[in-house]
Amino acid sequence: MPKAEQADVEHVLQQLHDLGLTHLRARKRASLLTVESGPEDDPIAHFRLRRLDARTWGLEFPARGTKWERTPFADVLSELVNTVVSNFGWMVQPLT
Repeated sequence: MPKAEQADVEHVLQQLHDLGLTHLRARKRASLLTVESGPEDDPIAHFRLRRLDARTWGLEFPARGTKWERTPFADVLSELVNTVVSNFGWMVQPLT
């Protein structure tokens, strides 16, 4: 499975910050790119993207505890971020 690259992190952050979602940050691990906020030592997960192949990513949302729920959404990175912001706006709002 292809790995998430630093360029993918930077692309997602730029897209989110251009949309005014500057409270969000992203990190990569293996094929995953996780978007989170809050303190570094106790992050709040908002969503994550799983690289499926060279161009396609899948969307996952946090579930109970440390579990993640896969969704049927898969697309290129920028379109998947647009899907989250447009259709699941509550998942990218600041949490207090």
